[in-house]
Amino acid sequence: MSIQAGSFPKTQRLLNKTDFDRTFDQGMKVVSSLLVVIAAKTPATDSTLIPDRIGLVVSKKVGNSVVRNRVKRLLRETFRNSNGDGLDLVVIARPPAAGAGLPQIINELGLAMKKLRSKHFPGTSK
Repeated sequence: MSIQAGSFPKTQRLLNKTDFDRTFDQGMKVVSSLLVVIAAKTPATDSTLIPDRIGLVVSKKVGNSVVRNRVKRLLRETFRNSNGDGLDLVVIARPPAAGAGLPQIINELGLAMKKLRSKHFPGTSK
C-alpha cells in the first residue's frame, strides 16, 4: 500500500491518551492568538529520522462541528506540508481560529514551530 500525496497516515498522528499525556507533561508550550502548540521529543526507537506527529484539540468553544472540522482540516494540511524531525505536537485551536484562513493558520503554526525549535529544541531543523 503506497502513501498518497494528500494522505495523513497513522504514523503522523498521536493516537492514544498516553501519547497526549506524555506530550502535555514533558512538552514546551507556545501560545499565539489562534493556537496553543505543545511540543515534546518523540520517544525514539532507533536513530533514523522520525517524522513529526500531531494531535489536534478543537473544542466546542471554537464553533459547531462544521467549523471545528474545517479548522482541523486546515491544521492537518499545514502540518502535512511541513518537514519533521522527531517532535510530538499537540495543537489546541483557540476560538479565533474559527475565522482564520489557510494563510493565517500556516503563518501561526510556522511561527510557533520556529519559536519552539529555536528556543527549546535547538538541535532540530529550521
